[in-house]
Amino acid sequence: MAKISAGLLAFGATALSFPAAAVADPPPDYIDGYVHSTDEYPIPRKMLLTTCTAEQLLDAAKFETPMEFDRYIMEYKKHGEDLDQRTQERLHWFFSLPPGVTGPRRDFSEHMAATFGDPLDVLYTDYAKLFVNNKGVVAKMAENCSKYPRDDQSAWDWRDDSPVAYN
Repeated sequence: MAKISAGLLAFGATALSFPAAAVADPPPDYIDGYVHSTDEYPIPRKMLLTTCTAEQLLDAAKFETPMEFDRYIMEYKKHGEDLDQRTQERLHWFFSLPPGVTGPRRDFSEHMAATFGDPLDVLYTDYAKLFVNNKGVVAKMAENCSKYPRDDQSAWDWRDDSPVAYN
């Protein structure tokens, strides 16, 4: 027993002589205990920088990534007119903010990363899913959105020629 105690004491003394951060220690930007946004999370850089409107981005998704558009609109239409309107208002507000990786858009990205009590988030958690998808959808939307009209409200409508068959 004495040998085990002496061994543990020696091990503890050795460990204390090498002051390094433990593997479980959070990175410096998480030290306050909160999740923080980055240039790619939750709102990707291309969405922070785009000058397009929500409607232009939706039209780009409709024609450049039709399956993702259909999935988003199918979910969007499930929630009723009140949440549809609130979703549109939130996205119009976001895209009316000055573009940039610093400033109001980035501040909202930080809010999205750390806040889970926003009423719209609670009622419809995926309201911005199409705009924060990092699987190439955002890139295609941002690269092609300028060729679509800025205020086309039909962008929020289901496409009659949808390539996605839902059973």
